[in-house]
Amino acid sequence: MDYGGIRICEYIRRNLIPDLQPYLMDVTTYTRYLPAGIPFGDEYAARLRHLAEDPAYAPWHPLLQAMLKHRKWVEQESIAISEF
Repeated sequence: MDYGGIRICEYIRRNLIPDLQPYLMDVTTYTRYLPAGIPFGDEYAARLRHLAEDPAYAPWHPLLQAMLKHRKWVEQESIAISEF
């Protein structure tokens, strides 16, 4: 769960698959894997804040707020294969 992944998922939903629902890209999964999270700095936080303020990204706002609170992003590779 990171800036790029959120943007890609949203692009696909808007342009290709309107019914697309993110899988394992939610606050619950984020929190579960937060110990494996990678810290980020102010520049990255500013990009996330921009998305968090954009109404077009409203479905992502809870995840974005959690990421901004903890200042970490989570690699999908850190998610246990059993989750899939």
